[in-house]
This record gives sequence, C-alpha cells and structure tokens, in this order.
Amino acid sequence: MEPPLPVSSSPHVVSHFCIFNAEFGPTEETQHEQLLYYTARQTTPIDVKMRQVGLAQALVNFTKVFSPDQPCENVHSQKNRLVFFEPEPGYWMTLNIELAKKVRPSKKNKEATIVNYQDTTLDNRMISEVLKQSYKLYKLLYGTFASTVAKQSVKALRLKLEEFYSARVWQWDFNQFDLFNIIDGIVFHPLSKSTFLHARSFVDDLQANFRSISNAFIMWDGQVVWTGLPGDDDIRAVYHYLREFLFNTSDLKKVIRSTNRKEKKPTSSLRQRGAALLGSLWSANSSAANSPVPSESEHLPADSKFLTPSVDLDNPNEPYNKSCTICLFFPCDEGTELDLQYLNSLDEWLRPGAQELSNKIQEDWANYCKIREEEKQQYYFIHYNKLNLAIRTQDSDSHGSSVANSDSTNPIVITAEMKNCLNNLREDLLSNKTLTEMIVRHESGFWVAGKNSEEREFYVIIHKKTMSLHDVEEEIRKLSPIFYGSIFLD
Repeated sequence: MEPPLPVSSSPHVVSHFCIFNAEFGPTEETQHEQLLYYTARQTTPIDVKMRQVGLAQALVNFTKVFSPDQPCENVHSQKNRLVFFEPEPGYWMTLNIELAKKVRPSKKNKEATIVNYQDTTLDNRMISEVLKQSYKLYKLLYGTFASTVAKQSVKALRLKLEEFYSARVWQWDFNQFDLFNIIDGIVFHPLSKSTFLHARSFVDDLQANFRSISNAFIMWDGQVVWTGLPGDDDIRAVYHYLREFLFNTSDLKKVIRSTNRKEKKPTSSLRQRGAALLGSLWSANSSAANSPVPSESEHLPADSKFLTPSVDLDNPNEPYNKSCTICLFFPCDEGTELDLQYLNSLDEWLRPGAQELSNKIQEDWANYCKIREEEKQQYYFIHYNKLNLAIRTQDSDSHGSSVANSDSTNPIVITAEMKNCLNNLREDLLSNKTLTEMIVRHESGFWVAGKNSEEREFYVIIHKKTMSLHDVEEEIRKLSPIFYGSIFLD
C-alpha cells in the first residue's frame, strides 16, 4: 500500500483593502484622488491600485441597474473573495481576501500539483460584519468621513484613515472568526442581583456628586458590569474600543502592570490605584485651549482626535488591582476642565467605592466558577439576548472573547465545518419568521440546533454520533430554562 501523498495548506489572508470615493476624482487626470486609503500585502503600483478601484466601481454600478437599493456586496472567484461595504453615501470599502488552499501532488503526474481552494470556509456575513464593526469604532473616535471632509479636508481624512486602519487591517484573521463575531454581542460579567444593584447605585451616586459626567461604562476583567449608554452601536463601539485599544496601548501598560491569572492575588489584598486615560474627547471644531490635555503632549498624534495620556495618582511601587475599569463620559460642550486637580478629586471619591464593587464582583466570579465546574458541559453553545446585546459562550465566560485557550472547559474542537453549519442554520432560522427552532445533523456526525424566541437566540453544537433526534430535542429542552431564565446568578 502506497503512503498518502503529502498535503500542504495555507490559510485565508488579506490581499488588499482600500477606501475610495469616486466624487473626489471625476476626471482622468484627478482619478487618483478618489483613493482615500490603500494597504496591500505586496507593494502595488498606483496604476494597479486605480484598476482595482475601477473594477470595484464597475461591479457596484452594474449591479445597481438590477438592484438599486442593494448593490453588489461580494464577488466570488476561484482564488479570491472581494467584499464591498458602503458605510456612508459615496464612500466605499473594498476588501480582497486570498482564499485558503490545499496543495497536493498529482497521482498521475509526479511533477504536477493539484490546488483546492477552500471557498466554502469563508462566510460573507462574517467579512461584512468585520468591516461594519471597524467603521463603527472609527466613527466613535473620529466622527464620520463626511464630517471630517466638511470641517477639515480630504487630506485630514486620509491621515485619520491611515492612523486607524494601518495596523488594524493586518490583525483581521478570518480563519478564527465565527458566529460569535457575526452576532457582535457584548460579554457581560455574571453578577448576582445584589451586585448589579450595587453597581447601579454606585453610578447614580457618582453622577450625583460629579454632575458633568453624562454616562459611565464599567468593566471587570474585560467583561461589562454596567453601561448607561443609550444606543446599541455606541455600546458595541465603546466595548470594542476598551477591549481592543485601551487594554493594549503602551501608555496603559506603563500604568497597569498585568498580573498572571494563575497567580492572581485576592482583590482585597491589593491596593486600588487610580489612573486616568482621556480618550474621545474633543471635536474637530474645538479650540486647543479647551482640550483637556496640552496640544504639545508627547502622547498626542499630530492629527489624532483622541488623547491617551496617563496620569499617575498614587505610589507606583505599590501593588494594585487592575481588574475594575471605569470609563466616564463628559459632554464636549460643557467646558469641563479635566486637570490634575479634578482627576485627584474624582479618584479620591472613586477609590473606596470601586474597591468595594470590585470585591463583590470577585465573589460573584468565584461562585460562578464553581457552577461551571459542576456543569461539565459536553457541548458548545452560543446564547444571545437581543434586548441587552448580551452574548455568552463557554470561552467568553472566562476571557470575554470567543478565542479558545488552555483554561477552557469546552470539550469540543470547533471545526470549519461546524462553523459553516452553524452560520447557515442561523441564516435560515432568522430568514423564516415562522420558524422558532431548527435541528440539523451534519454528515460528519455532529448535531447543530438553534432556537429563536422571546428576543433571544440560542445555538448548540453536540458532537455525539450516537445521539438520536429525540435525544437532542431532550437536551435542548433541559438547556432552555438555563438560558431563558433570569440573567442573574441567584
């Protein structure tokens, strides 16, 4: 018997990403001005860039003839996937992804190879959602594209796009994204009723003592404890901003020395330190005199709308608890002076209350870990509450994201087949309003079930080939009360 032929594989990778507006370069001599931002894996000449922009425009304009309200969103080819998104009228984002592939030698010709491109493992909705999320976060920090052009210039817009997208695009890993990313929910920290009410009372007292504070957003170890923001898009954007930006900036690392989770000290034994990171802040038409930080600050990029200086308010040599993060919002038109004196006063008020709140959350987390240990789940689940945007999976319980890790209790390895089956089941379930529940058995032997009712979505993957349809239905019946009941631990 001949040994199996060796197979090499490569993942999905971003080929190029660009943002353009055809109105900025209407003539052949000025068409290069249409391009607002461009980045590619390889060095690309300007004429090639403009051909790519021209192709995107042609595809969009052609599809508008047949569907004026919903133009081209994606194009499939053998080797690539091209996705379009129009965040604002006239402004287009285009993302080109090189498909994953498997290369194996030909059985008939030893010198030849056979290439199989993995088109089915890349979900269009997932790619579109990544583009939408990136724009929402950009808008939170810089405002809309059109407002920047109107108040400043096209050059200012190009600089802001470069500042925001230059590193972000190459962090997109479409091999790891799944339904968790498509739903774009918020990971809330498990709380008891008393702790939730304590957090609410804490915020009410804070706003009563500091009336210039319009809203508060509290996180504990990367998970949301409280948010007073009114809009869903704002909540999502601030959540992603805190997780993806503030928790990873060099400025924050100077103030916050991370402790290893496995060697974590009790919260009560750590000193609560205050540090201020001023971020989102003043509009483009605000004067430098009203800026909360001097314009010559070394932390402030020349064209940045957000500021991230660190203000040390205590002895830096003392150990401290960094789990509890409180994000406060101040209206730009109030003229509040966020100087060191104000921050010291705010820190003095916050410190004891934040310490007490953090201790209560720590106790809730310890209780929740015991519950999870007793569950010993043999399935993978995603639960999403549309009313408050709360999303929950096994892995997100521990780390506030859907990224698997060595501490995860999930016994199932989620394959590309499972991801695709789960995505397709959700699309079918939501597209038919008469359906509330679907159960599918994949040819590989695993079961995927979905339920959509009472403004909640619940999905389960059960990898037990011996289970029958009746067994799966019984399992769903047992699980439903857990996720459709109270959101609190008690």
